[in-house]
Amino acid sequence: MINAELKMHKGAMTLFLDGKAQPFTTYKPTEQPDDTLFEQTVLKSVDDLSKRGVDVFFVPIFFDWPEENKYDFSKMDWRIKTVLKVNPQAKIIIRIQAESMNPEWWLKANPEGVSKYGLVRGHEIDPAKHATPPSPSLGSDFWETAGCDAINALAQHVLEQDYAHNIIGYLPTAYNSNEWFFRSYSDLRVSDLCPVMQKAFNEYLQNKYNTDKVFNVPDRLDRESGDLGYFYKPNPLESVSPVVEYYNFVNTLCAQKILKVTNNLRKAHGEQKIVVGTFYGYSQGLANFYWLAESGHLALNLLMGKDGPDFTCSPLEYFSRNFREDYSGGFCWSQSCAVDSGLVAGKGYFAEDDFAPPSEIDINWSQAGDYEEDAALMKRNFAFSLCKGQLMWWYDLNGHWFENPKRLDTIEKCVQIAKDSVDEDRGQISDVAVVMDERASWYVSLDKQYQRSTFWENFYYSFSKIGTTVDLLLLDDIEKTDMTKYKAVFFPTCFCMDNKYRNIVDSLKSNGRSLVFYQASGLLNPDKEDVFKQDNIKELTGIDVICTDMIFQSRIDADDSHPLVEGFEDRCFGAHLEKEINFYVKDDDAQGLAFYSGRGLAGYAVKEFDNWKSYYCAVPGLPFQLVKNIIKDAGVHIYCEDDDVIYANKSYLGIFVLEGKTKKLNLPGKYRVKEVFEDVYYADEPVSQISFDAKKHNTYLLKLERP
Repeated sequence: MINAELKMHKGAMTLFLDGKAQPFTTYKPTEQPDDTLFEQTVLKSVDDLSKRGVDVFFVPIFFDWPEENKYDFSKMDWRIKTVLKVNPQAKIIIRIQAESMNPEWWLKANPEGVSKYGLVRGHEIDPAKHATPPSPSLGSDFWETAGCDAINALAQHVLEQDYAHNIIGYLPTAYNSNEWFFRSYSDLRVSDLCPVMQKAFNEYLQNKYNTDKVFNVPDRLDRESGDLGYFYKPNPLESVSPVVEYYNFVNTLCAQKILKVTNNLRKAHGEQKIVVGTFYGYSQGLANFYWLAESGHLALNLLMGKDGPDFTCSPLEYFSRNFREDYSGGFCWSQSCAVDSGLVAGKGYFAEDDFAPPSEIDINWSQAGDYEEDAALMKRNFAFSLCKGQLMWWYDLNGHWFENPKRLDTIEKCVQIAKDSVDEDRGQISDVAVVMDERASWYVSLDKQYQRSTFWENFYYSFSKIGTTVDLLLLDDIEKTDMTKYKAVFFPTCFCMDNKYRNIVDSLKSNGRSLVFYQASGLLNPDKEDVFKQDNIKELTGIDVICTDMIFQSRIDADDSHPLVEGFEDRCFGAHLEKEINFYVKDDDAQGLAFYSGRGLAGYAVKEFDNWKSYYCAVPGLPFQLVKNIIKDAGVHIYCEDDDVIYANKSYLGIFVLEGKTKKLNLPGKYRVKEVFEDVYYADEPVSQISFDAKKHNTYLLKLERP
């Protein structure tokens, strides 16, 4: 048996097999149930990618589960053996498909435990097209009484097969699109209104708060209006509806089910070390939809613990893939904080490159117009994983996606670079941290436009083209890592902070650091009797901020003269929405930088203290030009002054070019510089700055070699 581990190696999360470090590049063939398509794809692409150095394969499998405690794993055996027929030395991570973990017999036997969508309680609405199909409710005992038994049986079956020595881990999936989340795909439907969830939620709250009060799962109307405008109090005994606690309950339940499955798989393999992962944590990606708060994906911090899975994974962000977009275009990232939070916790993250080839016009999420652009995007996605010190797979979603010669040449080059990088220092060097609270959407009423602007645009619009690399952290991470290494720290969604986190933030108010706060930063303090208090914002930010029920449009006009608005003078930013609670700065010691149109009230301001600066922005979507000004003023190293996408670590610098012209890059020291895709030295003697002619919409990956 092979022992597999994911652990930190030279600053990067690295897969080890029997103690030997492996490159971070892997491949996953199609997950479609069509066996003919699977076989055709495997016979061609597993062979092609094996010849180009890929050794680790995620294999999607199905099995039959016709009745309780009765399983047929022959479909799984066939798929694994098909891969091994092509490459007998393949190292396989078994991806257990969600379809197999949703048995029809259980749904029929437990109708009250099947998840339900509706507008109001007692009036179920049929699921919308593309919604999560009827599935065992997280409030049910499915995983405890059936699901984990099936997982155990599958693992025991694997251990009895002659291919067992090729198996190094598992990727168990469930629910929507194999990704462990629930989605309604409708603005009028919420979940989970089934009787079993209702009973479980009521018992949870009665036990937690020691009360006989009867609580209902909040329906769509309950999630419409909060206690203070669109904000809800965390305590269900004080709130108009137990919205915050329901979101807490359902997201925690989802994480707990994943923990159970993870630990069952580890126990089944006994002393053999295996890696177990999960799709999870889409706190930014799902912000584009109504179902973010109830998705089940907002307890990533629980999975970052010692008993959590070895890795999380997600597709690369969909809504920034069009590189012709003004603000977010071309900014490749994960769906969440899992990349950098994983580094903090010693957990892996696999980026799923599911960019379809240009020939796949029906599902071309990549927006590549031809195979030249396609190769540049593949290289950009690879550079993201390399520079962030994490891992990736190429995903052959619909089969036959990796047969074009240009794609195969790109993969061959990427795998060779990945192999060379194993012995290089890939530690992170960012001076900029963005801190997101994955729980932030729990505290606000349903508003898709507000969600997108606050939980998505606040990252993708603001940090896409700032000329340097950035770390994206969970709020929970700030007590786990050394935050003093950052020169600028941004808090876009930290509405609710208890005293523990406030004390950590206070400790960062030193050494000339810049701290940037937004909208309702710190408005909620659950440790205070008066949870909502205007002064809570000032205590956190140091700036007098007024909370008002005046209706504002959430847009402000930048000043036309201050250095901190250079490059964005006399322009408007924010979100095209109106909310019943708004914020503005009223502080004589703060310098206004942008103002509400026609009102003269400051919506963006800076205040200098003895040894730190505080910035406050009352609207979402701080433009990347203004972010760049903040971080330059804070002394952050800027690699590139142009509006390009930058990734970097201690040994590599990646740039996705959005402005084709001569590039001037400032290096953080003196290095010899080699462009590794083309295998050409840009500087064969140590230099601190380089210039080269860059092609628009191309990716360059520079290896920084120390003298």
